[in-house]
Amino acid sequence: MRSRLCTMIPRLFVAAGLACALLASPAGARGDQWSSAERRASQFHSALATRDGVRATLYRYLPPAGPPSRTILLLPDVGMTRHALDFEGSGLAPFLQHAGWEVYVVEWRGAGRSEVPFGGYALEDLLEGDAEAAFARASLERPKIAVGGVGMGATFALALAARHPERVSAVMALQPLVAPDLSSESLAGALESLETAPPWLRLASLTAAELFGQRTWFEILYANDGSIPAADFASLRQHALAPVPVRAVRQLADAARARKLTLGGKSVAELIGGWNGPTLLVFAPRDNLVHPEYAVPVRDLLPKDRQRVLVLDALAGLKHDYGHLGMLLGRDAPAEVFAPAAKILDEVAQ
Repeated sequence: MRSRLCTMIPRLFVAAGLACALLASPAGARGDQWSSAERRASQFHSALATRDGVRATLYRYLPPAGPPSRTILLLPDVGMTRHALDFEGSGLAPFLQHAGWEVYVVEWRGAGRSEVPFGGYALEDLLEGDAEAAFARASLERPKIAVGGVGMGATFALALAARHPERVSAVMALQPLVAPDLSSESLAGALESLETAPPWLRLASLTAAELFGQRTWFEILYANDGSIPAADFASLRQHALAPVPVRAVRQLADAARARKLTLGGKSVAELIGGWNGPTLLVFAPRDNLVHPEYAVPVRDLLPKDRQRVLVLDALAGLKHDYGHLGMLLGRDAPAEVFAPAAKILDEVAQ
């Protein structure tokens, strides 16, 4: 069972690794604004009360030189902690912070400093609870903010924008997921093994298993492009990956069977199709080869004249053929991924 889980679970979570009532909730109330001490800190984390009472964690980054020009909320992939966006001071969040942005990063329930909910969670809980509460908090003091994410976090970012179009300036979506497609010979057996899987699955442990006695699943599925220093591998696996409930994994498994991902009874395509604002789509072709679920073109669901596409393609002169974590934490990512993405984001987030 372990080998089958190692085959499917990381692939599912690389793929995934997904207003008015909330504005009236504790997370969106004016009394829940940042204190003066928090405002002065360049980095700060705070408990985030969600609609169902589960405590998530919200990180806030202020630019070191002067007041921020704009605000963005970043959502990590499901099965990842905020370290995927800020690993020891490196990553997309610190880069945007030093580029003059006020940056918020949510850490999903069950990950990092956030509360582990009894009974796990469904993907809807992350969108309706954590993401909506984080959006309400991050947008308290600005008429519009940008939202962004990676993998399933990018999907949630697009869904937030579609729900709050008047309050979102732009979306930055890195490898967004629309419909998982995980057809393979081992899929049926892997799906069967979920029936006897424990309630929570530790991705850090599962991805430590070797494939054919050569490389680990973590190297193959998450850090497969040569852009991450070898010294960071073990630490990244331990800190960037989070335990995930088998309940949420079953949702993605069902979506893989049906080739259609639904949240709250609505297809993801329907959810994000309502967003008509400016969008930056960032794709890594290597991930499209390893994880064909990304090949479903989200750009076909959005207005062509409101989107910009950044393809991280080694044929275009990049040093790496970026994969999932490489585009976030690779040694050359600041110059080859973050800088061009930030430039486009500045142009579209008016």
